[in-house]
Amino acid sequence: MTSKERMMRALHREKPDRLPATVHQWQGYHLNRYMGGADALDAFRMCGLDAAIQYFEAMGQFWIPDAEKHAVQSADWRDDMVVVDGNLDHKVIHHTVVTPGGNLT
Repeated sequence: MTSKERMMRALHREKPDRLPATVHQWQGYHLNRYMGGADALDAFRMCGLDAAIQYFEAMGQFWIPDAEKHAVQSADWRDDMVVVDGNLDHKVIHHTVVTPGGNLT
C-alpha cells in the first residue's frame, strides 16, 4: 500500500495496512550527520515512514512575512487565505483549502 492509499483509507475511516506515520520535519543536521546526507523524501523511505513534506516558505506560516502570497497552488487544490491580522507577533490567517472533493476550512 502506498503512503497516499494508506492516508486516504485512514481519512475514510477504512482500515489501512498500518497506521500512517510521519515526522513533522527532518532537520538538516540530522540528515547530514546520521542519514548520510539524504534528502527528506529519502529519509522517509529509509525509515519506512509516510512522506509528508512541507515547504514552509510557501505555506503562509506566521513567522514569514507575506508568505501567504507565495502559496503553492495547483489546478485541483488551492489554499485561499485571508489575513485577519498581519501582525507577526500574533498573525491570524483563515484558510479555505479547495479540493476536488470539497472545501476544508
